[in-house]
Amino acid sequence: MAIAVFDNDVLVYIFDTVYYSDKKKVEKVVEYLVLRYSRIWIPRTVKREFLRIKKRKKRYYRYLKRYNNLIEECPITISTNDINLLLTPEIHEGEADGILQTQKAPNYSSYSSRTDKFIFVSNDKKAVEAAGRMGIEVLRFTEIQNQLREGGIIV
Repeated sequence: MAIAVFDNDVLVYIFDTVYYSDKKKVEKVVEYLVLRYSRIWIPRTVKREFLRIKKRKKRYYRYLKRYNNLIEECPITISTNDINLLLTPEIHEGEADGILQTQKAPNYSSYSSRTDKFIFVSNDKKAVEAAGRMGIEVLRFTEIQNQLREGGIIV
């Protein structure tokens, strides 16, 4: 199975945009993600960035509690120095943390099985390009939206 590492733009889209357009679709999107991934990791810096807006906290923690076997905080600690090495005006702290989590995860067998693959999921062009240059498997969230659309879930 695959473990997806989500960037902030993906969380914002699912928990804000989709939620406010149709609350029932959020459930369908999460159910799709449950089938597609063994786990979804949220980097600490992405979580902190996402939860800066207070109204998101209740909704986020409700889904975290409901899907605690799927959505969890990234278990690997990435140093601030490592994150700072990736920072540019286009690549922010959360994106750098997500990229590094995805890159380092295969080396930590206590968090995954040998058959797990790790995918960085984002729609940020510069972050996706940087991850690709580092040999990390990436998936644009727009590709997930297309797959959802093919399954009859239009978001």
